[in-house]
Amino acid sequence: MENILYSLINSHGVWILDPEIQATFASFSPSAQPSDEILNRFWKLRSLRKSLCQFCFGLALIIVAITPILRFYK
Repeated sequence: MENILYSLINSHGVWILDPEIQATFASFSPSAQPSDEILNRFWKLRSLRKSLCQFCFGLALIIVAITPILRFYK
């Protein structure tokens, strides 16, 4: 169950969020300030990706902590 959930979240982050973040970042110009709408979209996507990464990290820690316990429970 955890692997399926992890793969769904990971694939969403890699295949959906990252291209959107990269496209938004590519629209920035070094000589001009981007509009507030574009900046807000960029930071919103980054915060969503960060929250997904934190969730996956927590899930991985839980799996690492519980696996040895379940192994010796039998």
